[in-house]
Amino acid sequence: MDDKEIRSMDKFEKRNTMKRIKVQINKGEREYDVYALLTSFFPGVEVVTAADATGEFEGVFTIKEEGANITISLNFEEIDKAKDFEIKSAEKDAAKKEFGRYLYDFLSECTNKELPWGNLTGIRPTKLIRTMLEEELDSVPGSLCVPGSVIDKIKERAYAERRLRGEKLDLGIDIAKREIEIMSRLHGTDGYSVYVGIPFCPSTCLYCSFTSNPIFKYKDKIKNYLLAIKKELEWDVSHLSDRYLDTIYIGGGTPTTLSPEELDELLGYITNILPMENVREFTIEAGRADSITKEKLDVIKRYPITRISVNPQTMSDKTLKTIGRNHTVKQFVDAFNLVREAGFDNINSDIILGLPGETVEDVKHTMDELIKLGPDSLTVHSLAIKRASRLKRWMDENELEITMDYEEAMRICADGAKAMGLNPYYLYRQKQMAGNLENTGYSKPGKEGLYNILIMEEIQSIVAMGAGSVSKCVHPNGLIERCDNVKDIDLYLNQIDEMIERKQKLFCN
Repeated sequence: MDDKEIRSMDKFEKRNTMKRIKVQINKGEREYDVYALLTSFFPGVEVVTAADATGEFEGVFTIKEEGANITISLNFEEIDKAKDFEIKSAEKDAAKKEFGRYLYDFLSECTNKELPWGNLTGIRPTKLIRTMLEEELDSVPGSLCVPGSVIDKIKERAYAERRLRGEKLDLGIDIAKREIEIMSRLHGTDGYSVYVGIPFCPSTCLYCSFTSNPIFKYKDKIKNYLLAIKKELEWDVSHLSDRYLDTIYIGGGTPTTLSPEELDELLGYITNILPMENVREFTIEAGRADSITKEKLDVIKRYPITRISVNPQTMSDKTLKTIGRNHTVKQFVDAFNLVREAGFDNINSDIILGLPGETVEDVKHTMDELIKLGPDSLTVHSLAIKRASRLKRWMDENELEITMDYEEAMRICADGAKAMGLNPYYLYRQKQMAGNLENTGYSKPGKEGLYNILIMEEIQSIVAMGAGSVSKCVHPNGLIERCDNVKDIDLYLNQIDEMIERKQKLFCN
């Protein structure tokens, strides 16, 4: 065996020394909650269900249920603990929540720690808090002035029901109050929003989990792609004329990878065919600095775009190179200034915490540089590493781990946002979210991303066009249904009529 093979074996063995806990449950419906909380309490430990279990395990987690009686046990490292519980709630949803509290309390006792978001395993914690607020208020106020007695009641309920308290609960309440005020100005289920996906980028970033395709491979597909988008938009106009259009969002990918002529064609068609009279927000992602030119901005400025995103992700040239963004920090600064000089007064910038090799010092540097530019809104993402992603494979191959202090990094961002006069206005979490934290949007008053709130709080239908996009129908009774377009560009083009038929069934049946 040569040196290269030995090094490869060493890497393989190191990657496979992760400690493992086998989960044994006699009631399969518990698996999601158990997996989510175990991975949160034991980050870096592989949690495997009994059905998928092979090889050796360092720990065993067991749940045995007989009627209302539950025994939970964990044997892992120095932990050897078991406890009996009785589910007292008869109603199914209440019983599920009661089980979640017992499970959280057991794991908290085993580890002697609490999680930032309590026993919440979903991606929309502010939706829960907003619902609590609305339940406690006789009527939803049109301002941020919620009585202190109501806030006290929410805090009591949040801990009693979800073990949620402290800074994260305060943040959630602050955002929920702001969302209630903002949503009172929109049309709710009487309205809808349009998403147009342009799944092309100058290159594909290492961490990307969105539908994204290098533009140079698909140049000859753009004309037909835009024709397919137009066909979907025509369906929209003919079937949703009885609703108010609140927001339009052109995302991707990177929409500004299109040429000036292609952008003009797309924006012209959108503004001509859609009912623009009630539109409160029209956003376009110009995320990559290497896709922004004065000619493209001149085109965009001719249309009623109200919000534009220009995203550095980091202000480190070394990291930008590592993650495959083919531009420098200087190019981003130049692009941001070009957008500002073009007359845009609502510029959003995204950054990502937990990029390979970065520390809290890098986050501080990124925030310091952004403060100099003064974006009107800021979105802070905690990196979510998907198990099958290119980033996960790359990190394994290079024996890298994320070691950032996320709590400190989030505090740095919150302080930087405050220094720029930006308030938190929306928040969501993801599976595999780094540090069990969240993505948070900050903005100047009046510059909030309305589409972001609508899609995360699930209070309005989203009609989505383009490959890989997902439409969501929110019914007045709260029922939410979805349909997706295929991700593959060729399949999307060949099956465009089927994509439209899916929307027909979702929105018109």
